[in-house]
Amino acid sequence: GLDLSPYFIAVAQLRGKQDTGARWKPDGFTDEINARIRWVCANAEDTPFEDASFDLVSLAFVTHELPQRATQRMFDEAFRLLRPGGILC
Repeated sequence: GLDLSPYFIAVAQLRGKQDTGARWKPDGFTDEINARIRWVCANAEDTPFEDASFDLVSLAFVTHELPQRATQRMFDEAFRLLRPGGILC
């Protein structure tokens, strides 16, 4: 997970330990899933990741908050991160 805010990174980490759902155990993500999640505090317009390093990029609760130029840069970055055939949702 990536967010510019250290606070929201902490919230996501906590929710991963507490929420319930289809891929979750009663107290959060399964241990296997938790072990695979990497939380990164960074700007979505300029991430520290290599080109074509993800099969899926998900943008949630962000595009409606940004000015048009920042939104365009964020989408450009998302497409840079996607492997060929990757999914942006």
